Amino acid sequence: MSTLSVRLHYRPLRIGWCVAAADMAKLREASRWSFTMWGGRYNPIIPMDNPGLADSLIKLFRIDALVPVSDVPEVKAFINGYAHLSSPLLHRDLFADLGNGQRSATIADLIHPITKIYKDRHKHNKNAEPSVDLHTWDNADPLADMFLFLFGALPSAEDCGTDYAELIRLHLGGARKDIANGGNVPLFTKNRLTLSSLGCAFMEQHYIVRNHWKHAGFYVGDCDRFDDLVNFWNFRAANVPLLFYDPRHRLRLDALKQDWIDLVPSIPRGRYEPSGVAVWLPRYGNW
Repeated sequence: MSTLSVRLHYRPLRIGWCVAAADMAKLREASRWSFTMWGGRYNPIIPMDNPGLADSLIKLFRIDALVPVSDVPEVKAFINGYAHLSSPLLHRDLFADLGNGQRSATIADLIHPITKIYKDRHKHNKNAEPSVDLHTWDNADPLADMFLFLFGALPSAEDCGTDYAELIRLHLGGARKDIANGGNVPLFTKNRLTLSSLGCAFMEQHYIVRNHWKHAGFYVGDCDRFDDLVNFWNFRAANVPLLFYDPRHRLRLDALKQDWIDLVPSIPRGRYEPSGVAVWLPRYGNW
C-alpha cells in the first residue's frame, strides 16, 4: 500500500497595512499595531499612491490579508479589488471585545515569545539579566518616527486590551531606555532584544524563500519623509538587516552608526552576498 506524507509549516498571519499616501498618523498607527503581533515586523505597509507598487508588494510578501488603516475611498476600492485577501478573522477587529470590558488579540501576539523567553531564561533564574530594552522618547523629537520604526512602540493598553510593556517588565525584566530630545541615540545592548526584535523571536525563514538582496547596512533617507519610512519598514519586513540613517542628524546618530558598522560583519550572509556594509538609497535626496 502506498503512503502519503504531508508536512505542515506554521507561521503567523501576514498582514498588508493599506495606508493612504502621506498619512503619517495612520502610518504610525499601523506600525504600533504590528509591534503587538508575533511576526508583526514582517507585515509590510502598502502605500496607496502607486497601484503598481502596491500590487508588487502583495505578490512579493505573499500577503494573507489586507487591512485598511486609512479610512479613505481609495483604500476601500483597492482592497475590494483583492476579494480573496479579505480578513479571514471571525472578528473584524484585530483585538476583539469580549463583552466584559476586556479585549483580546484575535491573532498570534507578543504573549507567545514573552512566554517562551520567560520559561527559557527567567522562570528558574530570578537573577537573570533583562531580556528586552524598552525605548521611550519625546514625540516632539525630530527623530521620533525613526525611533518608532527602529526600536518599536505599542498602542495603549486600553486600545488593545493587554499591557504588553508591563508583561515584558514583569516577566522578562524589561529595562527602560529613555532617549532625551536632542541627545545621542543609545547603542543596542548585547544579548538584549528591542520591542521590534521581540516580535521576531523564534521565527525562521522557510528554505524555499530565496532573497539574494539581503545586504545588511543602512537605509539613508529623511526620517520625517513618508516614503523613506515606508521603504525602511518594508526592507526590514523582507528581513533585510538595516539601520536608518538621516545625515541631517549625524551628530546624534554617528555613535550608533559606528556600533552598527562593527556589528554587521557578524550577521550571517547568504552565498551570493558580498562582504562589507550596504547603503540603500532612495531615488531622491538632498544630501
